[in-house]
Amino acid sequence: MILLMKAAELFKKYMKCSDKSSETIKGYLTELNQFNTFLTAKYNGPVYIDEVTVQDMEDYIHMLREKGNAPSSRSRSIYILRAYTNFCQKRGYVSQNIGIMLEPVPVPEKERVFLTAEEMDILLSSVKAPIAKLILFTLFYTGMRISECLNLQLKDVDLKNRIISVKNTKSKKDRQIPIHKDLNPILEEYLTHWRIDGTSPFFFVSRNKSRVSPDYINRILYETTHRLHWDKKVTCHIIRHSFASNLVTKNVNIVNIQKLLGHNDLSTTSIYTHSNIDELANAINTM
Repeated sequence: MILLMKAAELFKKYMKCSDKSSETIKGYLTELNQFNTFLTAKYNGPVYIDEVTVQDMEDYIHMLREKGNAPSSRSRSIYILRAYTNFCQKRGYVSQNIGIMLEPVPVPEKERVFLTAEEMDILLSSVKAPIAKLILFTLFYTGMRISECLNLQLKDVDLKNRIISVKNTKSKKDRQIPIHKDLNPILEEYLTHWRIDGTSPFFFVSRNKSRVSPDYINRILYETTHRLHWDKKVTCHIIRHSFASNLVTKNVNIVNIQKLLGHNDLSTTSIYTHSNIDELANAINTM
């Protein structure tokens, strides 16, 4: 018999060996901790993984629904539980993967939020912290994930040849991104005039001479959009999404967008296409 969270720790080691990203591992462990807390309260004591039932999992998902978790959030919770119980079955901690018995949560498809170039200009002009403004400008003109951007090292940014080398990506494939003509001089000025000196190898450095935190950038976005009284929830991932969406509106080949974003599957890139009501009206009026 093995405790649920002991198995979770072993699952964590397995994910590290499988080269899962630190953010993925953190998300999985947060979910399993929450699941363990729920069951510990339900049974008033520690829970062993082989004692967990399908009903326990369904009760947990129901609790998340009652808390107000969105369908997409609950769907991800089910995905994590399935992956965890699959691992436990393969390791012999349980006799079967009961996670596969969970009913999927229908997730309504909706148009993703993105910012136009004009909205991005308004946003950037309202950001007060210089390093945050620079990072957001870089995200919008490269389409990098926030983790990729903040993990950039000095050696990865070739301003002379205008190339950024993105390494240790989510897709496990390195890629190169050409530096936009408007971004290059801004990065040069940063390096030459106001980057904090120190021993940090990271390209973007905070005031305390360390790597900038993704949470800090997302907090800046929240505070800025709040000051602007925007209804849109803007995160670093929305900036990446905006990069792709603005390229689509300029009729850039979707395969090139796929390469810039570092997607393995073209179908992943296709979700970044939008049709606004004017475009739909033009389409219908061609008949």
